[in-house]
Amino acid sequence: MSAAIPDDEADLRADVVSAALIGVVLGRHLIKLDHLTAADPQRIVDILRPCVHSLTKADPPTADHH
Repeated sequence: MSAAIPDDEADLRADVVSAALIGVVLGRHLIKLDHLTAADPQRIVDILRPCVHSLTKADPPTADHH
């Protein structure tokens, strides 16, 4: 996944995306969080899309960026 991310921290960003998705899967199927388990899968995708997009697109450099 990191090869598709245009950023110096592509590997870290890919790991953060993976961790977020693993968390959703665990919450839905293992922990069975009420609202997450009851939600339509497409709705979950729709909610996650902006988060994943923000993690996988290039950000303009900032003074805080290390």
